[in-house]
This record gives sequence, structure tokens and C-alpha cells, in this order.
Amino acid sequence: MGKNRDRLSIVADVLEVAKSGASKTRIMFRANLSFNLLEKYLDVTLAAGFVRLVGSSYELTENGFDFLNGYKDFLEHDAQARKLLEDLNFEWEKLSRLCGVAKQVDPITDVEIESLGLTLYKRIRQRQNQALQASS
Repeated sequence: MGKNRDRLSIVADVLEVAKSGASKTRIMFRANLSFNLLEKYLDVTLAAGFVRLVGSSYELTENGFDFLNGYKDFLEHDAQARKLLEDLNFEWEKLSRLCGVAKQVDPITDVEIESLGLTLYKRIRQRQNQALQASS
């Protein structure tokens, strides 16, 4: 749980804490949320049917478990895709250096990148362009 989390990761953090049943206070501290954000995300998770209130404890529903498992699968696939993209970019640079040609053509098209939903590639491309401009 780090700072600048997106909405889905906050929802997942709330659900992870509520997995075995948890009070508002426990969720607030374990998910590292302010009281206002806690209220907002408890409302979101209740409305989505991910948690239910049993007495003073929030518990995960089957839908909540499904979301949490799907989110974990997504994170795993995202990490694998980012690693693959990083490896491909490294190989492309290595091949470019071997033949003495500066990288001017992207090995992967923007359409392919957008279909993967990766912004990491765009950040790598920006850094490469900055490095090329600085060396010129």
C-alpha cells in the first residue's frame, strides 16, 4: 500500500482488510485511508456488493472475493507484460547498438501498446527520445 494509489487499488486494499471481517477503524488503519476516504470507499464497496455490514464488522461477499481475485490476476499479468516490454526494449536497443544504428523506429506499434494498456512503454520512449536529443 503506497501513496498515490488509483481507485481500484484502494478498493482492493479495503477488500483485503475486510476479507476476514474488520471494523471501520481496522480498515481505515490497515488500508491507510483518512476517515473521509474510508467513508467514500466503504460506500463504493457496499454499493458494488463487495462487502456487507454484519453488526459493526465489514465482511467480504462472494462478489468481493471475485473482484479481489480478478484484481490480483490483473496485477500479475500487468507485471508480466511490463517485464516483457522492458526485455523487448532492451533487446531492441542491443540489436541497434550491434549494427551501429540509433533507435529511430519503434519495435512495437502504438496500436499494440494501447491494446496492452501500458503507459510504461510511453515513459520509456520519452526517456529514450530525451537521451537521443541530449546526445545530438
